[in-house]
Amino acid sequence: MYNIKSFQGCQVLIFIFGCFCPVIYAHASLIEIRSGGSWAATSGNPGSDWMAVDYDASGWGSAFSPYPNDRTTPEKVYNNIEPGSYAGDRTAELMWYWEDAIPDPVTGRDGELEAYFRYEFFLPPPGYAAIEIEYAPALVIADDYFDLYINGSLVDTPDNNRFLDENLTEDPPPGDIYVQPIPIALDLLTACPGGCLQFGGNVISIYAYDGYKSGPQDRLYESVFFHSDIQYKAVPEPDSIALFLLGLLGIGFVVKSSRKTLAADL
Repeated sequence: MYNIKSFQGCQVLIFIFGCFCPVIYAHASLIEIRSGGSWAATSGNPGSDWMAVDYDASGWGSAFSPYPNDRTTPEKVYNNIEPGSYAGDRTAELMWYWEDAIPDPVTGRDGELEAYFRYEFFLPPPGYAAIEIEYAPALVIADDYFDLYINGSLVDTPDNNRFLDENLTEDPPPGDIYVQPIPIALDLLTACPGGCLQFGGNVISIYAYDGYKSGPQDRLYESVFFHSDIQYKAVPEPDSIALFLLGLLGIGFVVKSSRKTLAADL
């Protein structure tokens, strides 16, 4: 008859298997980066290294979002991209920044002429030593002009980073009276010389201004839109692999002990 020792042995076996078996699989995950209030922002002169990974932006404020615009909305932006050219949900918001008090009401035409934005994230997550980045598409809009940096490297976007006057639909979409912006599509794996993303800390930095190619000038509307999904696979750290091997030894020991107990019971 199966005794209590055999039952306990099976419990230990299940526990060890449950603890150590998952580490044999690479951890697949998705980092969703959307423009919005989670970005750090400022409009003052932040210094020449403001786009660097190790820059201290603790004194910055938060981006204001959703930033209103009676001509363009995130929904209209998403409608102007080809199906399948983006991943994840459609939750990016228009954002901008004020140095002083936020006006009431917010009209989307009264922000600072210039704004700086930063979004920091880590690859891979804690507990993992290396990753394989599978894809990293991005969609970017700025009204009117922008510079995009990934880990301090300037991204060479189409049309020399121009947006408003050069990247619009030829005609208003059905049911609209205004032409609408077409997002600039980028691949964050290849948009920088030598690659954009890195293991460890990463930062996406955007400088945008309202105006003309010659420089900032009030042209009513101002906003930034950014959407990216970074899918990656993380490999367990060496310590986790060693722990897994110890787990296998433990499983073997429990199985052997359980067999002996069962044989003694028969």
